[in-house]
Amino acid sequence: MYNKIVRTAKKIYFEKKLVANQANIKKIWQILYSAVNIKRTKSSNVKDLFINNQLVSDPTQIANFLNNYFTSVANKIVTEIEPTDRPPDSLLPHNANVFSLSNNPVTFSEIKEACDQLQSKTSLDFEGISLFFIKKVICAIATPILHVFRQSLCTGVVPSQFKIAKVVPVFKSGDKTIPDNYRPISLLSSFSKILEKVV
Repeated sequence: MYNKIVRTAKKIYFEKKLVANQANIKKIWQILYSAVNIKRTKSSNVKDLFINNQLVSDPTQIANFLNNYFTSVANKIVTEIEPTDRPPDSLLPHNANVFSLSNNPVTFSEIKEACDQLQSKTSLDFEGISLFFIKKVICAIATPILHVFRQSLCTGVVPSQFKIAKVVPVFKSGDKTIPDNYRPISLLSSFSKILEKVV
């Protein structure tokens, strides 16, 4: 009887936590790991890796190999997608009103609101800038950000700097020397996250 009550109490506790954090994916995973009692080992330092059947310890060789490995995965997936000859417009209803980003210029209040909605993460992008820092200085850098965002939305071109990510290999499970046992985590440009939220 006691064990049944404890199990029910745990179930109710975790259900409430999941509902309360449904907008925070990172927190949801933490709750799930806690619920099933899995201890996570955080490590992005790859000390040894099998490359072409040889155990390699040189950090530069490992970084270059993982970079090529992670970037080639997407190409393999793309080749497996069935091609289509249907133009994208054919998927829209005949009388659909297409929203135009160029006819609706972004305002600073929209940028500020989008920035406020993002988590104040201290993780740094490839330029060494965090969302936590941007949130602190957003009013001081409003004019250039507004200009860049408006130009991007009017021309339909995302700045190339916004497309660069810092990729960190994170160990999943198994043998730490096997490349398949790592997954890439992309630390995207903090400004690109704000632009994405505005859109």
